[in-house]
Amino acid sequence: MADLGDKEKNLYFREGMLDENPTFVFVKAINKVNEGKEEEAVKEAKKIADNLDFLVEKALDGKISGIRMSKRTLMNTVIKLILLMDCELCIRKIVKRNYEDVELAIAFMRHFNDKKLVEWIKNMLKENSVEILYVLKNMGKKDIEVFFEDILRIAKNEVDTPQYVALEILAFFDERKEVIDLFKTFASDWDKTVRKIAVLFLSKKAKDKEIKELLEEAIEDEREESIKFIIKTALKNIKEGKDEK
Repeated sequence: MADLGDKEKNLYFREGMLDENPTFVFVKAINKVNEGKEEEAVKEAKKIADNLDFLVEKALDGKISGIRMSKRTLMNTVIKLILLMDCELCIRKIVKRNYEDVELAIAFMRHFNDKKLVEWIKNMLKENSVEILYVLKNMGKKDIEVFFEDILRIAKNEVDTPQYVALEILAFFDERKEVIDLFKTFASDWDKTVRKIAVLFLSKKAKDKEIKELLEEAIEDEREESIKFIIKTALKNIKEGKDEK
């Protein structure tokens, strides 16, 4: 069952080709969590662990009756259930399928007191999972502080989307010297997307003499017009600010 695609799963669920309808089991598990019957909820949920991510997506899309709660409450309940199940694979599959949903980020923040969740996120970061980076990007600076070193490593050592998202997250920590220094280095990176992210970050600190000089130097070698425009705008704003004084 675990190897079936979503269309095949829908067929199985709809036509009753399983001993128990997974949708009914899912609803039962969710309701038992809310009733405080955690052991019973886990027992039910383990029956559908392979397909939990699929069922969650259906529920979030309003395609499962019997669940009367907001998307935010549902996702929070699902994460609580998975933690009770002690199922790291379930979390990974939920992240893979729902990484763009802000409800997932909020649910994670509510359960950061559980060391298992923090450990599972760190494991995904070790594998440079871009999906978990997108989830962290939807969180607040205070919540992701514990993952700072992992994010910094990805920003320094990876390429393409994982690096881009890691840099966008690091921009939250704009007061840290190591972050500022990293963006200074990346202002002349070979990757134009990295340069653009770096220049956007530095343009907000262009009043700093050293950063202003770095931007003035960078614009001389920059060939990408969109990046040139960002630098010119930052330098122009500084000049106009001085003129006002």
